[in-house]
Parts: sequence; C-alpha cells; structure tokens
Amino acid sequence: MELGKWISKDDALLMLEITNSSIVCNSEEDYKNLIEQSRGLLPFDNCVTVSADLRQVDDRNIDIPILINNGFSDEYLKEYIDNKYQLVDPLYKRFVKTFEIQCSKDLKHFFRELPYYPLLKLREDFKVENLFIYGSSDLNIKSFTVVNISGKHLKTDQRTRAIITYLVPCLSIAIKNLYIPSAERKVAVLTAMEIEVLKWLKEGKSSWEISMILGKSERTVNFHTNNLINKLNANNRTHAVAIAIENKIIGI
Repeated sequence: MELGKWISKDDALLMLEITNSSIVCNSEEDYKNLIEQSRGLLPFDNCVTVSADLRQVDDRNIDIPILINNGFSDEYLKEYIDNKYQLVDPLYKRFVKTFEIQCSKDLKHFFRELPYYPLLKLREDFKVENLFIYGSSDLNIKSFTVVNISGKHLKTDQRTRAIITYLVPCLSIAIKNLYIPSAERKVAVLTAMEIEVLKWLKEGKSSWEISMILGKSERTVNFHTNNLINKLNANNRTHAVAIAIENKIIGI
C-alpha cells in the first residue's frame, strides 16, 4: 500500500515530524504528545497502546499489558481484560495470525454470533466505533507493540489504513525507547549498498528513482530494500528508515 497515493504534502510533512518525534521520545508525556500530533492526520477519539510476548501467542493465559491509554474508558479496558476478551476477539486473533491491519467494520459479522456478541455489546455500550488494530513486531526481543485506534468520525477507507500502516511503526519505536532497555536491543549490520539505498529511501525516493540515481536495476534496488527491511525487523520502508535513524545508521 503506497502512502503517497493517499496523503497530501502537508500530511507528508507531518508524518516526517512524527517520525522525528518518535525517535527522540523519552517520556510518557512525549508519547502522548506524539498521539496528539497523529490526530492531525486522522480524526480518532481513542488510542491505547499495548504490548505482548510473541512466545505466548498460543498460550491461553496470554497477557496484553496496557502501556499508555489515550482516551479509552478505563472501565471499558478493565472489563475487556478481566473477561480475557483478547482470547476470542477476532480482531486481535487475526492480527496475531497475519500481522496485518484489522478493522472492526470488516469483521462485524463475527460479532453477531457467540462467543463474540458480549464483546460487541461491550463496544456498543462504550461507543467504541471504527476500531483499528495494528502493530509492529521486534523478533530480536520476541515482542510486539499493538496500537488500537477508534473514533466516531474515523473513516475506514484506504487513506486511513495507509496512514495507520505507516504511523504505528513510528509509535512502536517510541514505545521501545520508553520500555526496552538499550542493552536488549540489537543493531543490524548493513552493507554499504543497503545504507546507500536507505539514505535515498529517507528522501522519499521510489525504487525506480533510486535505480536511476545509483545506476542499478530496479530489481537490484528492490533486492537491497527487502534485505535491509528484514535485517532491521521493519514493517515497511518508512519503518526501516525510522529504525536506521534511531540507531544512527543514517542521519536525519
């Protein structure tokens, strides 16, 4: 999903600000300010960021500790967790299985049947509408960060999905800065060509444009791009650039 198809130049500038803010985030207040910045891109009402251990995804006792809540009712979150709805929630289960963005509107037919109906009723009671779930994994530390976003005026179109897909990895970097000791982080070793490709990705260049600049085939550029994304455990190109900047592999 290409972000450029769905955002304006002003949106792109704000995305760059959010990326930079995520890299220097060092407090919960900074993170909450990051969420407020993100509302400039999407009109969401609520956002809660949770964490989970990839080694427990098949464990019936899996826990999803809440890291930072921005807007969701504490009563709603408590009831969700106390009833262990994450074990039956189609959104959460499908995310864990696919690691792809999930939207409540896409799966609403699930909630009309047991055992999902109580969860649907809970969300209706607390007016949790147009809920999106997306996250970013870090296979080095066997964990992932999941961001839940909802809002009455939040559209469920391709633009919203594209922005969430690129926004959440930035938020996950901020969360990693706050909660994961630097000693547990591994810095990937990239080749000179991968670093060169990264520098041009940071400038927003497409694979074709980079191939023209470097005098390489587009297939070769895509090969190096896929390699560096895998090495950095990134979700996409934007996430890879943010991780590289955070680890001082490339400059801002």
